Amino acid sequence: MISRILQEERPYNVPVDAAYGVLFAVLGTTFLITVAGVLLKGKDAALGDILRPSDDFLSARGKYEWPTLALSFFASGMGAWVIYGAPEMGAIRALSWWGVIGYSTASAAGGWVLCWLGPIVRRKTGGESGFSAVDFALVRYGRLMHLGVTCISCFYMYIYVVAELTTIANVYATFVGKSTEGDDSKVYTTKVAAIVVIFTWSYTCLAGLPASILTDKFQGVTIMAFVIMLLVAALTLKSNEVSKKEFNDATGWFAKGGEAFVTLWIAIISASLFHQGTWQRVFAAKSDRDMRIGFAVGGMMVTVLMMFFGVMGMIAYVCERGDLVRRVRGERRGRPRG
Repeated sequence: MISRILQEERPYNVPVDAAYGVLFAVLGTTFLITVAGVLLKGKDAALGDILRPSDDFLSARGKYEWPTLALSFFASGMGAWVIYGAPEMGAIRALSWWGVIGYSTASAAGGWVLCWLGPIVRRKTGGESGFSAVDFALVRYGRLMHLGVTCISCFYMYIYVVAELTTIANVYATFVGKSTEGDDSKVYTTKVAAIVVIFTWSYTCLAGLPASILTDKFQGVTIMAFVIMLLVAALTLKSNEVSKKEFNDATGWFAKGGEAFVTLWIAIISASLFHQGTWQRVFAAKSDRDMRIGFAVGGMMVTVLMMFFGVMGMIAYVCERGDLVRRVRGERRGRPRG
C-alpha cells in the first residue's frame, strides 16, 4: 500500500505547445542577442572567426573583470540538474545535512581551488598562449601527458553535456505530464535536447567564448530571480509549513552522510579540474586579482544556491512523509474490521 502511494504520478498540466513556446522564446532571444553582438563586431570579422578562430573567439584573453567571472562561474555550473541533485540529497534522510553541505561546498570548491591554481597555470602556460589545462599539460609535461589530459577532458565534457541535456529534456517532459522513464517520452525528450543543441551550437559558432559568457550573465540573473520567487513561495504556502519536531525527525547528521560528504568532495573537485569551460574563464580574467575574487564570489553563490535547493528537498521530504503517514492512517481507519 505504501509503495502504491509513493508511486502515484502528479503530472503538471502545461500544454506541449506552451512548453515548446517557452523553449523557443528563451533560445531565440539568446540567439538574437548573440547575433546582434556579432553584427556590431562586423560581419567579415565574425566570418573570419568561424573559418579561422581568433584568440578572442577561443579565450577572450584578459577581457573580463571579477563580477562577470563570478556570474559566469555561477551560471555555467548551475544547470537544470540542480533541481534534481541537491533536493534529492536533502530528501534522503540518511544523507541529509552532511550530504547537502558536501554537495553544496564541493560544487563550488573547484572554483576555490582555481583561486590558487589558476594564476600558476596561467603563468606556466604563458600569458599570450594557451587557454586551457590541456595547453598547460603540453607545456609542462610534454605531448604524452597532453594527449592523456585531452582524452580525459573530452570524456568528462561529453558526460557533462549529455547529463545536462538529459536533465533539461526530463524537466520539460515532467512539465507536460510525460513519464521520464521508459520509452513513453523518448521522442519528446530527444526533440527538446536536439533543439537546445542546435541553438547553443549556432550562437557559440558565431561568437565563441564571449557568447557563452554573455549567456552566463543572463542566466545568472535569471537564476537569482527564479530563486527569489521560489523562496517567497516556500515561505508563504501553508502546505510547506512544518514543525521543528517534524523537521528534526526527518533530518540529522548521520555516518552515511559523512561518507557522502567526503566522496562528493573527492569526486567533484577532481572532475571539475578537467572542465575546460572553467579553465577558459581562468585565461579570460583581466588579472589574477579579478580571477581570484571572481571564482571566490562565484563559488559562494553556488554554495548558497545548492544549500537552498538542498533544504527545499528536506522540507519536501518532511511534507511528503507527513502526508504519507496521514494517508496511511486514514486508509487504516476506513478499512472494515473483521
